Amino acid sequence: SNSNNGNAEIHHYLEQSDGSFSLKQTVKTNGSNSSKFNFTNKFTGYEVTYYVTKGANTTPPQTYTANDKKSITSGTTYSSTSQAYQLSYNSSSYDLYVFHVRFERNIVFFDSMGDYEDGNGTHTVAAETVTVKYLDDISSVADTPPAYIRARYFFTGWYADPACSQKFDFNRQMPNNDLKVYAGWDTQWYWIKIDPNGGTLTNTEATWFWEQAEIGRVEPYYDVKRDFVEYEGGEYYYHYDEFDTDHALDDDYPQPVTRQARYTTDPDDATDTETKYIYLPSNYSLWG
Repeated sequence: SNSNNGNAEIHHYLEQSDGSFSLKQTVKTNGSNSSKFNFTNKFTGYEVTYYVTKGANTTPPQTYTANDKKSITSGTTYSSTSQAYQLSYNSSSYDLYVFHVRFERNIVFFDSMGDYEDGNGTHTVAAETVTVKYLDDISSVADTPPAYIRARYFFTGWYADPACSQKFDFNRQMPNNDLKVYAGWDTQWYWIKIDPNGGTLTNTEATWFWEQAEIGRVEPYYDVKRDFVEYEGGEYYYHYDEFDTDHALDDDYPQPVTRQARYTTDPDDATDTETKYIYLPSNYSLWG
């Protein structure tokens, strides 16, 4: 704000993303030579930081030296009435250049699950803070995982809420306020293959499946049988549905529809048509 009676101008410059300053507003003054100016944060997201007094129509403010620039606390008095630093200057002889610098705001990274455990005990997870200037691009900090590892979990990204129901969008500029983001985790899944080595499984058992890490011990199949013996003149073929591990994470890859280990007389139903078998029950027993 200003109460000016001179004939110079007040120029307000805003800091740009590259650190330079661009003219935002010019206010003309008129009247006597005496002028007072209150330094206030008149632009949202910007803090008035320093000023320059120079003869009217002099070189652009980007060319001013460090000696030209004065802090708003230099050569000013603090007004308790306006709650701002006040500058008295001769507005008939000088233009006033006011520089507004972007506020620094914080992105605070929290962990949605709190403390974590590993082989060395329980660890407290402290929030981490990254300071970013207003309007800066924040995509450079997108999806950087925490430095620590949670046993039996994998990092799923950063979220806008503690419940991790909405992914946080880093493709944006820093707003004029602090941001909170939360690390999301999901239970690690493991692929388990059951190979009965020529044996058969029941209809309720599978040759492969996924299991969560926190489940713990997988129950063994004690009812595996092998009642068939390899024989060149046999009439049986083996059918074994095997999971393709090369495409384990490819949801679009056609894995076997069934998960069976059994024998069949139909070669079109067999997964191995080269080897033949005969039925010879109790020829093998499960060792373990």
